[in-house]
Amino acid sequence: MKEELKRIYKEENDALGLPQDYKGIKIYPIKVKDVDQMSLFYTLLCYPKDSISDKKIRKMTYLKFLYSLYGSAGENELGKLESDMKKFLSYILRIPDIKITMHLKDECNQPSVESYYLMIQCGDYFLYEEDFDNIREIVLEQCGMSIEYIDEYAPDLEEKLLWMQKENPLTFNDQFFTVVSLMSKNPSDILEWTLYQMFDVFDRKVVSKNFDLYEPLVKSGTVELKGGKLQSYLYHKRKKGRYESIMMSSDAFGKIESELTHADKII
Repeated sequence: MKEELKRIYKEENDALGLPQDYKGIKIYPIKVKDVDQMSLFYTLLCYPKDSISDKKIRKMTYLKFLYSLYGSAGENELGKLESDMKKFLSYILRIPDIKITMHLKDECNQPSVESYYLMIQCGDYFLYEEDFDNIREIVLEQCGMSIEYIDEYAPDLEEKLLWMQKENPLTFNDQFFTVVSLMSKNPSDILEWTLYQMFDVFDRKVVSKNFDLYEPLVKSGTVELKGGKLQSYLYHKRKKGRYESIMMSSDAFGKIESELTHADKII
């Protein structure tokens, strides 16, 4: 997250389900019950620029990047983008009147996306392209993600990650009902939770279950951990890298390499 945003971002608001403040506007978190808005979040804000090979497009602001991406698919797709943008911004800002305008920067015979400057009017507030980049970053944090996670995108690693997850894909429904089951709640009890709250509780409940299951086995010597120690149910959660589940740390690799070298000497 940018340093300027870190200074105004209140992490405790995410735990409490409260909005974040940005230039006099409140940015509200997405709730579990609002699945349509969750879908728009992933569609509009989670598109990695590095998936596009054109460097010129990747250097654009994210808002202009979206307009260029959808505009290349035709007028219908561009119209859908504007409709979805207004719907999503109206939801997270709690401002019904959203207008997106394009202003021509330079006179030219064949104006392109780069020739325009985009502006978003939210009621009495005006947001520029750079503001939208900041709002995007804030919303990603509110949903338990980060701009760094999105920017880590690498086509070759993404393919490997999807292949590793294909036999056991974890869906929103899986996480939702896991939380409901482990907390002995009715599904309606957590509909007002935010996505951040549900995802965080899900992770902690899974860690707690694993700890309760394996800790007695480790202590009795029935199970031996290959490395490190069993994560306690009380821990400080950190954001994981996009490909952390399929990558090996240099320390772990060095340990395996050392063991193999030692084995070769014995042979």
